[in-house]
Amino acid sequence: DRFMSLCTSIPVDKDLEHDVHQLLETDVHEQRKKSCSYLLKLKEERMLSQVAVNDVVEGTRQVFHHTVSRLRAAVEYKLANNGIDPSSVEGLNETFTACIDPFDGLETAYKQDKFVAENFGYVEPVQVSLGRKYHVNRFSGTKRQKVLKSDFFYY
Repeated sequence: DRFMSLCTSIPVDKDLEHDVHQLLETDVHEQRKKSCSYLLKLKEERMLSQVAVNDVVEGTRQVFHHTVSRLRAAVEYKLANNGIDPSSVEGLNETFTACIDPFDGLETAYKQDKFVAENFGYVEPVQVSLGRKYHVNRFSGTKRQKVLKSDFFYY
């Protein structure tokens, strides 16, 4: 009751409430960018396959959810030990359910590629022809056949 009376006696600044909400929304996007960057690093620098990256995503999600559950239980235990009913603390439940999964929206290779394309300025490689050359090493029946081949590079 002491805690609740203290919380209800503090006036809530609407601008502050808006700023906190905006910060939480920004944090969600920034967290997703960091998570995606981590996955890209695993794939490109550590040469992990997509299957291995999917395993990392799933394992990390399980650890994250377990850690948040333990934190929630510890906070509720401390509140209860200090005479505060955790269910009476406004917004406590929402605070824990709002903890975002670090890989939410990045579960599959398609979603990862889409997020990279939309948020990291990814540019698809462009194929450029360097020219054509003839090879005369093929035979068609008894005749030598000239084959036209193109050389390409990507940038």
